[in-house]
Amino acid sequence: MKQIVTVVALLAAGLAFSQGMAPVPREELKAIDFLMGKAKADLTFSFGGASMKGPGNWEGKLTLGGRFIQSAHTYSMEGQTVEGLHLLTYDAAKKKYVGWWYDSSAPAAMRMEGDLKDGVLSLLSEPVELPGMPGKATMRATYVSKDGKVAFLLETKQGDAWIKLIEGTYTRS
Repeated sequence: MKQIVTVVALLAAGLAFSQGMAPVPREELKAIDFLMGKAKADLTFSFGGASMKGPGNWEGKLTLGGRFIQSAHTYSMEGQTVEGLHLLTYDAAKKKYVGWWYDSSAPAAMRMEGDLKDGVLSLLSEPVELPGMPGKATMRATYVSKDGKVAFLLETKQGDAWIKLIEGTYTRS
């Protein structure tokens, strides 16, 4: 009898705990599954001077109970390699995709949020301090999936204009 009461109590506690968790946004993450898997790109970097070309790679997978897409990135330009980590999910309360970008060139995360419209995922950052840039910068990352490839564009806002920083097309490898 004591065992039955213990089992019932554990099941009730587990059920109560699981009811307090937000549901995993499966459909919303499936809509951006083009960010999953391995991909390579030839990227163009335009950080205020002459454009430079270099390779880029990413590997995306579901993590943390399937609640997030985690993508590990590397890109190289002029012999310097930068590593990045992107965590992206969907916040049902905000009805927005939300993400955090970390990379080896800056000490803090960049928080972004945005929407998926007509196959275009657009994420806008909160203003953030970045090495080599005066003041705080607002960044916009845009992903367009078409024919098994993903076009990527990273821009920063200067005044009323958006300035390209990184552009390229990723192909699954």
